Amino acid sequence: MSLAERQQRFLEAVQGHFGTAGRVRPNKLFGVSNSAKVVEGGLQLGVVNLDGARDDSDAFIFACVMKFPPEDEVYFAVLVRNDKANFLARLAEMKRHGAGVQPNGNAHLDEDDSENRDGDLGFRYAARNNNVPIYIAQDGRLWLRNSGFWDSLNIDLAPFGPPTDPDEIVVALYPPTASARRSLLAREFIGWLGCLVGRPKIHELRVWADAAAVSSEMRRPPASVPVAHIEAAVSTSGRLWLRAGSASSGSARPRRRRKSSATCSWRWRARRAR
Repeated sequence: MSLAERQQRFLEAVQGHFGTAGRVRPNKLFGVSNSAKVVEGGLQLGVVNLDGARDDSDAFIFACVMKFPPEDEVYFAVLVRNDKANFLARLAEMKRHGAGVQPNGNAHLDEDDSENRDGDLGFRYAARNNNVPIYIAQDGRLWLRNSGFWDSLNIDLAPFGPPTDPDEIVVALYPPTASARRSLLAREFIGWLGCLVGRPKIHELRVWADAAAVSSEMRRPPASVPVAHIEAAVSTSGRLWLRAGSASSGSARPRRRRKSSATCSWRWRARRAR
């Protein structure tokens, strides 16, 4: 399965889980320059173009990926729905602060600029929200800025609010087949996400089929399997099925095959010979 196919299947599963298909377009943060990164004190989800964010949006979804050697990928998506008012308020606040900045002014994003990270010039805003880094801090909330980056979230973030409480984070592991090659870091990362936002907000999805896994039919509770399916399976295997009411016990069970007469007569002759 190609990388593009994996990403598309994850997005479809996320839309189905959140119930937002057809109404919300996920922000895809899978690229090299806008993907998730661990920073001191939290996680940078990526850099998003939110200049066209609308007040009547049903929700916001940020789909991300973290990769771990040798071959593991942790896909995760953050949902913002119930607290979208604070999310939109922060976007509006950043635009207001950056209104006096020239379009080609200093408020550009350059990760190699060692303090485009708030050096002696102080914190800066841009006039547009077309490059917004989004962070999850240790308080489990989302913090935004529209210019530069934070190397560390172990700072006083109060001036950069309001923050946003995420509703839920769904995660999926690829490849789905567990093996000795699986990196323990992938599972530890998922656990760390739970420590940041709270474990009840983390839900794992089974997006890609695992050929080695037990099928969904084999995981059914016995009481949920229709009797007709059991009868059909027994008949296919060459057994005869005795329906309920025809046996003395009143329960349906396979009928034993009678031993052949040749076998019985051989045993009778053996006993006589003794």
